[in-house]
Amino acid sequence: MNTYVITDLPSSPLGMTIKFRVVATNLAGHSVTSNTLSVKIASPPDTPSSAPSSDLTTTSSNLIRIIYSEPYNGGSTITNYEI
Repeated sequence: MNTYVITDLPSSPLGMTIKFRVVATNLAGHSVTSNTLSVKIASPPDTPSSAPSSDLTTTSSNLIRIIYSEPYNGGSTITNYEI
């Protein structure tokens, strides 16, 4: 597995889509170009606007249901919450 690090992004890359393709080269020449990978640069999600609250209609001695709002996702789907 090889990696390539990009260090010369514009000062405000949020929302940009960057496309990558790879070509391998050796003494025999160039390979066929790989399929394109498109990456959209997003910012970390915002902090939720309010603290979670409990749903007293569901909360009991062995269950607590909380309610919280989804923050702005910064341009990318939120994949996980930690509570």
